[in-house]
Amino acid sequence: MAEFTEAEIIQATAAVKLQGPEDVAVDNIRTDTRGELSGSLFVPLKGERFNGHDYLQQAVENGAVAVLCDQDIVELPKEVAVYRVKQTRRALEDLAAYHRRRFALPVIAVTGSSGKTTTKELIASVLAQKFRVHKTEKNYNNEIGLAQTLLSLQPEDEVCVVEMGMRARGEIKRLAEIAAPTVGVVTNVGVAHLERLGSQDAIAAAKQELIEFIPENGTAVLNWNDKRVRNMASVCRGRVISYGIEPQANVQALDIQYGLGKTKFTCRIFDEVFPVTLPLLGAHNVANALAAVAVARVLGLPANRIQRALAEAVSGELRQEVVDRNGVRFINDAYNANPLSMAASLASLSQFGEGRYVAVIGDMLELGPDEVAMHEELAAAVISAGITELITVGPLAHALGDAVKKQAHVNVRSVTNTSEVMPLLKSLLQVGDIVLIKGSHALRLDTLVTEWNK
Repeated sequence: MAEFTEAEIIQATAAVKLQGPEDVAVDNIRTDTRGELSGSLFVPLKGERFNGHDYLQQAVENGAVAVLCDQDIVELPKEVAVYRVKQTRRALEDLAAYHRRRFALPVIAVTGSSGKTTTKELIASVLAQKFRVHKTEKNYNNEIGLAQTLLSLQPEDEVCVVEMGMRARGEIKRLAEIAAPTVGVVTNVGVAHLERLGSQDAIAAAKQELIEFIPENGTAVLNWNDKRVRNMASVCRGRVISYGIEPQANVQALDIQYGLGKTKFTCRIFDEVFPVTLPLLGAHNVANALAAVAVARVLGLPANRIQRALAEAVSGELRQEVVDRNGVRFINDAYNANPLSMAASLASLSQFGEGRYVAVIGDMLELGPDEVAMHEELAAAVISAGITELITVGPLAHALGDAVKKQAHVNVRSVTNTSEVMPLLKSLLQVGDIVLIKGSHALRLDTLVTEWNK
C-alpha cells in the first residue's frame, strides 16, 4: 500500500488543506468507495456519467480519513482531512509519480498500435524467472490505470512492467512523466486512432514520446521491421536494442517454423544463438517474444531462463484465445482490432488446426476518412487465409465483405450488429470448423463464444 504523510500529499499535489487534524497520515490511495477504506485518502474522479465528489460522504463512512477535491463539496466531519487541488485526476497521477520515485527499480514501459498487452505479459513472465515483477493488470494503460499500477508498488517488488496507451498527442509523454521508465519498448505503428491523429506519422510521433523520455542510462527496445519505429532510434538518448526478422536487428528470429499450437524459431541475440518454442501462433507473436528477449537481456537473464518462460507463455483473455465448444474451435481474438492486428490474425489462422475456416469480422473503428478503403484492403488477407464462410458485422465490415465477393468465391453474409450473428452460426457451423472472431471491442463479439456454449 502507498503510505503518505500530510507533508508528502501536499508536496506531491500542491494541495491546499481546508480542514482536518494535524499530522494526517494515510496508508492507501483509493478512487472507489466500494469496500473498506480504513485509513485511506479518497480521490474523487470525474467521468462522463459520474462525479466522485458525490460519494465523499460514503467514502468517509467506509473509513477514509482524508479526501481530495477540486470543487465545492458537502460538509464533512472535522476529523476528516480535506485537501483542495486543481484537478483530482492530475493529483492522482502526481501521487503515483511520487510513489514510483521511492523505488530505485527498473520500469519497463510498452507501447505500440498493437501487441502491447501480449508483449507486456511476455516481458513480465520472462522477468519473473529472476525477479519479483509488478505489472499493469489486463490493459489498464491510461493515466488512471497507470497511476493505480504504480500506487500498488511494494518494497518487495524488483521490476515494474507497465503498458502505455494513447488516443492523442501528449498522452504518452504524460504517462512517461508519471512512470519514469528506464526501458521503453515500441512494438509497431499502425493506423489505430488514425481518426484522432490524422496520419501514421502523427501516430508515430505520439508513440515516440516514450523514447524521447528514456534517460541516458536507459534503453529503447525497437521493432526494426517497422520503419517508423526504427526511425525513433534517432531521438533516444540512451542505448538502442533492435529486434525483428531483419538481419540488422540485434535480436533476430531465424528459421521460423509454425506448427499446430506452437511456433519454433532460432533466436539470435547479438552473438548468442538458442532455440525457442513458443505456444503462441503468428509472426506477430514471434516479434512480441523477441521484444521480451531483448528486455530480458537488458536485465541480465540468461538464455535458459528466457527459453523456459517463453515455452510456458499463454495468450491473454480475448487475444487469440482458443475455445473448443461442441466440436467447433473458436479463436476468440475479439478484444480489439485494427488493420495490422486483423491481418496478423488471418495470416496465423491455419496454425490453429485443419478444418473449414469461418470468420466473423466486425468493424474496425477510429480509422479516419479512409476507413472504408482500409476494410476493403483486407479482402486479400481473408482470401489468403482460406476463409470459406465470412460473416461481417457493421457497415465498415460490410465493405470488406463486398470486396471479398468481388475477388473470390467466398460465402459472405453481412449483418448490422452482433445480436444477428448467432442465428447464422447455428445454421452454418459444423463439427470440425475453426472460427475466427475479431472486431473492435465496442461490438462485443466475444459474447458469441459464451452464447454458443449455452
